Amino acid sequence: MSSTISPTSRPLDTAERSRFRRLMQAYPFRDGGFERWIGARLAVVGAGMLGARLCEEAVLAGANVIVFDPDVGELANLGNQTCRPGRFKVDVVKQRCDAIRPGHLTAIPCDVRHANLRWLRGCTVWFDCTDDPNLAWPLTELSNGFDRVMFRCAVDGSGQTEIGRVLCSAGGSGHACQCCSYDPQDLFRSHRRTPCPGQSGPESPPTLAGGALAAGTAGLALSLAQRTIVGKDTDRILGHEFILDWTGFQMLHLRLPRAEGCLTGHRQWETMDLDVDDASGTLSEVFAAAEHAIGGSEIELETYLHPWNVQASCQCGAVACAVGTDWAVPPRCPKCSNRMQWLKEIQVAKATREQAASWGILANSLETLGVPRGAMFVARAGGHAARRLLLRWPKEGSQAQEGRRT
Repeated sequence: MSSTISPTSRPLDTAERSRFRRLMQAYPFRDGGFERWIGARLAVVGAGMLGARLCEEAVLAGANVIVFDPDVGELANLGNQTCRPGRFKVDVVKQRCDAIRPGHLTAIPCDVRHANLRWLRGCTVWFDCTDDPNLAWPLTELSNGFDRVMFRCAVDGSGQTEIGRVLCSAGGSGHACQCCSYDPQDLFRSHRRTPCPGQSGPESPPTLAGGALAAGTAGLALSLAQRTIVGKDTDRILGHEFILDWTGFQMLHLRLPRAEGCLTGHRQWETMDLDVDDASGTLSEVFAAAEHAIGGSEIELETYLHPWNVQASCQCGAVACAVGTDWAVPPRCPKCSNRMQWLKEIQVAKATREQAASWGILANSLETLGVPRGAMFVARAGGHAARRLLLRWPKEGSQAQEGRRT
């Protein structure tokens, strides 16, 4: 089993031993398992029907959790989610978890693709509790690269059945990942959620499922993660899928075949720290640090998950040359002064120093260019292996504050 799955055990203080004395005697926490579990940190992506319940149960059981979600609660969510209209879902989850064990959940109200990747790398196990199929590729590649086990949690939202699914993706540790059965069309087209039966529906139709099904699915995922972290039953969990069929009153346990030709490559990454301040650093400084790290001057830099937009358009019909990621503020229209929109059909994945200079962005700060704190750059040069470089880690304890800046 990969060493990244089992965290270092930590001793319990007197208050913890009193609080968790019964839980420590439960399966799977016997024989020192609870000390390993309580030393872990869980990453939960999505704070809706599944993620919110998972967070609360994890904190209740002694875990430390970091949860990512940019969504704000709506009135229509209140039948199956513990959110509040007009408030970030993660803030409500934090409030509830702080009532259980203060300070054991960190709320990051941003898209996980724009989050500090060091936060994810610092977590023991990940949970994908979103309903966004477009996250399958980036989260799987990241979990493979950082060698982290990820549990993909989902429910049937058609309203016709009560079925929950938990898939254990562990491609970095020699098992199947959730992309092993995918082909290029599955991965690289823009997916839309399946509409409800008999409806063409909006682009993102609602999930028609009850909280009871979500609670069962979240509980199953948490139980599997607990066993994985403490090292019990891992041969029956890693690279498997679990289907909770409450319509037929059964649970199915399926082994997933590992595809050696998986498009993710199941590659584990070696990363280096990039000595550039992720708040005030410039792209020129990133190029200089990357050239030093890779030992060459003719390099190409890719801002991982953040391709460059090079044009923006306006409703008035004007088009302007401008550069920034999807998270950068687009320019104002030179004709009507309204805020423009990025032309995402025209994007550049990587650039040389000369290209960046021609765009006029070398002296721009990473923040104004829409590059998140803790971002990863991939540096390539002829005759050298690609290097993955992470921006400098922000100050300890600043996760929630930095998450709100993204």
